[in-house]
Amino acid sequence: MALWTRCNGKDEMVPWFGSMRGLDAFICSNGPSIAGEKTAALCGPGRVVIGLNNVYPRVRPDIWIGMDTPECFPASLLLESFPKIWRGNYSPLFHDNAHLRDRPACYFADVADKQMMFPIVADQHFVWERNTLAVAIHFAMWLGCHTIHLVGCDLDTRVRDYADNTRLTKRERKYNQHLYDEIFEWLRALKSAGYNNGFKLVSCSTGSRINTVMPYLPLVQALAQCASRVPVRRKIVHALKSTAAT
Repeated sequence: MALWTRCNGKDEMVPWFGSMRGLDAFICSNGPSIAGEKTAALCGPGRVVIGLNNVYPRVRPDIWIGMDTPECFPASLLLESFPKIWRGNYSPLFHDNAHLRDRPACYFADVADKQMMFPIVADQHFVWERNTLAVAIHFAMWLGCHTIHLVGCDLDTRVRDYADNTRLTKRERKYNQHLYDEIFEWLRALKSAGYNNGFKLVSCSTGSRINTVMPYLPLVQALAQCASRVPVRRKIVHALKSTAAT
């Protein structure tokens, strides 16, 4: 199943396919550039905010995605009410005296190596390129978001490791940079493939290397574009005067 959760002792498919159609997606990573953004302005009408890994709690997203085990993240995450999407095979993990599948608002995404992204269909595994960003982009497309903004996606360890000041060892940093280089090349190829299938990738990551392979738009401008598409109703009508009540 693409996305599922535990309900009354059974694994049930979650019918979110295409449910965010018409909304822009803002996928937020924990890269250093997000530290300079006013992240409180992210949530609002016209978009869905998808937070990755340890960008929480800097960003309190509409949906959170993490492909690592629970001990890699703040303990408070497991008690948040927003949907949390984990790797499918983590459902039976026992952590802090409870199975992950029994925690509030926990969902599970099935992923696969070398999975084809297109065409986007209701029941498919999400593409797994050994990183959460790839899963999140595929997930945003699956939700029906046709414009996908990447925030805090720096893919560079030369100046700083993460926005939350987590420091990596030399070995960890080398591993991360190798993975970032692979993601960069994947994004380069995905930009064209996505466009050919009706999807647009936009960088909102200041100074990121991805700005050389996709359009860059400052986050404040991208959010303003979303706000400009929200209809303004000048007067709120009482229910007894609405057309539905007549």
